[in-house]
Amino acid sequence: MFLKRIHFLICFLLTSTFFGCHGNIEILMSALSVLKSKLVTLQGTLASAPKSETKKEEKKELQKMPPSRIWQELNNVIQKFREAKEDILFASLNKTKKEKFFIQDCQNYENENKAMPKRYPGDNILRIATYNVNEWRFQGYNLSGAQSVIQALEADIIILQEVTDEGHKEKIDFQHKFEDYKNYFKKVPELRFGNMILYKNVNLLHEPEVIWYKEPSSGEQRGYIKIVCSLGKGKELTVYGTHLDVNKEANRIAEIKEIIEQTEDSSENIIFCGDFNAIRTKDYPEAILTLIKHDYATREAPFSTAALDALGKGFVDCFTFAHLVGPKFTVWSGIVVDFIFLKKDSWNLPIKGCYVYYSTASDHLPVIMDIGLE
Repeated sequence: MFLKRIHFLICFLLTSTFFGCHGNIEILMSALSVLKSKLVTLQGTLASAPKSETKKEEKKELQKMPPSRIWQELNNVIQKFREAKEDILFASLNKTKKEKFFIQDCQNYENENKAMPKRYPGDNILRIATYNVNEWRFQGYNLSGAQSVIQALEADIIILQEVTDEGHKEKIDFQHKFEDYKNYFKKVPELRFGNMILYKNVNLLHEPEVIWYKEPSSGEQRGYIKIVCSLGKGKELTVYGTHLDVNKEANRIAEIKEIIEQTEDSSENIIFCGDFNAIRTKDYPEAILTLIKHDYATREAPFSTAALDALGKGFVDCFTFAHLVGPKFTVWSGIVVDFIFLKKDSWNLPIKGCYVYYSTASDHLPVIMDIGLE
C-alpha cells in the first residue's frame, strides 16, 4: 500500500509539471515512465528480499530499509525531473516559438564566443569549422550576416552546407564575397543548394571534390565534399564534409556507411564533419529523447539515433576526444545535429580547443576545432 501511494504521488507531481504543455499526454506519460522505472525495479528487489532465513537483526534492518530507500529514490527522480523540466517543455513547442528561443539563447550566450582564441601569424594552429548557412535566408536574406560569422571564425578550412549561389537579385560571386579564401562549390542535383568548402593556408595534395552518395530509393540526393592536405613531417589530413538526408533514417545510415567503408582501412588523420540531421543517444536523457523523436515525427521527419550510434563505433566527436563539454545546441530546434568527428583508431594530432560560435545569421551554429601543428 505504501508503494502504491508513492507511485501515485510521483504521477501527481510529475504530470502536474506539464500543466499547460502542448505535447501529447500519451507521449509525456511515456517519458515519465522512464523516470518511474527505477522505483518499479526497487519494488521488485525489496519484494524478493530474504525473510525466514534472515536473522532478527537483519529483519529489523530490512523493515527499516524500504521506506528510506524509496524516499531517497523519489527525491532523486524529482530532482532529475526538475533539472530536465525546461528541456522537456521546450521540446513541446512549435517551430516559431523554438526559433524565438533559439535567437534569445544565441544572444544570451554570445559572450562565450570570446573563448575561441583570436588567430595570429605563426600560431601553429589549423582551425576547422563546419557551418550550415541555411541558404543565407534565416530571418530574411542575410548573406552579409553569414559573411561576418565566417570572417569571425578565422578558420583555415570551413565546410558549408545549404549553400546557394542564388542571391537576393543576382548570382553570388563567391570569390568576391570570400576573397580571403579559395572555394569549391557544387549544388545537389535538382536542389537549390549544395556543399561548399572555403580554404586558405593549407597545402593541398588533391583538389577538393564533391562525391554523391549512392542514389537513394526515395528522398533527396545527397553528397559529401572532400579535401586532402599535407601537414608536414609526413602527416596528412583528410576532411569529409557532409549534409545528410533530413527525412529518412535509412538514407542517413546508408550515407554514413559509405564514409565508414571508405575510411576503415586508412591510417591517416580523418575528419568527418557537417550537418548530420541526426541525434545521438548519449546526448539526451531518455525522457527528452522520447519527446524529441515525437516532435520530429509530427513534422514527418522522424529522428532516430541509429545512424550516429553506428558512426560512434569508429568515430568520436572532437569535444569528447578532447575531454570538453559538448554544445548545448547547434540548431534552432534546440538539439545537436552538427558535429566534427575524428577517426578513433588513426587520429594522432593534438586538439587545442573545440568551440561553438553563437550567432543568429543562420538557423544552425558553426562548430569549430583547433588542431595543434607544433
